[in-house]
Parts: sequence; structure tokens; C-alpha cells
Amino acid sequence: MYAVVKTGGKQYKVSLGETVRFEKVKGIKGDRVSFDNVLMVNDKEANIGKPEIKGMPVIGEIVEQGNSKKIRIVKKKRRKNYRKTQGHRQPFTTVKIVSIGGTPAVSGAATYATSGTITGATSGTVTKTTRKKTTKTTKTTKTAKIKGSK
Repeated sequence: MYAVVKTGGKQYKVSLGETVRFEKVKGIKGDRVSFDNVLMVNDKEANIGKPEIKGMPVIGEIVEQGNSKKIRIVKKKRRKNYRKTQGHRQPFTTVKIVSIGGTPAVSGAATYATSGTITGATSGTVTKTTRKKTTKTTKTTKTAKIKGSK
């Protein structure tokens, strides 16, 4: 049995008992996390969501939080005495898959929904807010004078 889960802007194929390295997920070691963005579940026959399957969360337990290897970015322009070096360490979360298609009400589980809210975390309810850009538009009108008009 396996499932396809969407989290962190990526899709992952997970199966029971497997340890998967996801993009950063909120929580600490030992927390249970429920992924509600399940795109497909395969148990003898494929169950494909349109776009996602409701009521069949994938539940995992956080094994590790960490940063991956450092990536070095080097920029250079020859004969211009320009050199620039940058680095980046991408955070990750290692999760062991406990159940696929289990009940959504799991004690101590945080549910990651598409609505942008995280519910049921161990320290109460955590709300993820998304920033919206607000732009003001001002319209300026110009009046053109035509020759010969008043």
C-alpha cells in the first residue's frame, strides 16, 4: 500500500513504515503529523483524488528536524575583480509513515490543510497566516487642450 502526498510544494510517494525526508514541517521530534493533501492511494486498486482524496489522511511521526548539506553558490566575472560566494542550508523534516487512510482524529497530530491553517498541534491551535499584497491604484486623468477650443 502506498500513497502520493503533496506537501511543501512537492509530491512524495510514501508507503507504510517508510522514512521520508520532507521539506520543513512544523513540530518537534516525536510529534505526529497528519497530511491531508493526499492525491492518490493504492491498495490493490488505485484511488485517485480530484484533486485530492477527502477523509484519508497519511499520518506520520517526526523522527528528525535538521538542515541538509551546505550548497555553495559562486559568482565570478573574469578580469573585473568580481567574486561573490554565498551558501544555503535547506531545512528538512524526516517523517516515519505510521498509517495511510487512518482516522483524522489522532491525538497530538497536527493537520496540514490547504486552507492554510494548522489545527490540533500539541501546543493548542497554530494558525498559519499568509500575507496578501495590497496595492493602491490611483488614476490620474490628463485633459488635453485642443487648438481652437475654449
